[in-house]
Amino acid sequence: MADIFFLHFFAALFVFILLLIRAFPIIIQGKFSENPPVSNKILVGLQHLGYSILLLTGIYMLWQNNFQIEVWFYAKIILFFAMLSASVKAFRRRGDIQLIQRRAGLVIALIAYCCIFALVYFKA
Repeated sequence: MADIFFLHFFAALFVFILLLIRAFPIIIQGKFSENPPVSNKILVGLQHLGYSILLLTGIYMLWQNNFQIEVWFYAKIILFFAMLSASVKAFRRRGDIQLIQRRAGLVIALIAYCCIFALVYFKA
């Protein structure tokens, strides 16, 4: 159980770091390329792999606890979906999305991710 917990934790940390790396050009440099370089595609693939590991280890830990869900879990899931939808809005490859909308999506995604970490740390 402890091995799965650490794998889940490191997958979450890995995805957060990849989100920060992908957000750097939009937030700091103020630009977004609709035709990303190959290195960006590798980051996207790694991020998807991290999300997959995060979901699979989370489901496995729920299964080991016989799906006994506490109240903080619902908040964690809602924040996770908010983070996912905001990141999709920020990184979507369409020309009609303005830079300010991308930045707002990234800020929402980063705040939601930090709230997830805070929720896990404090577990009401």
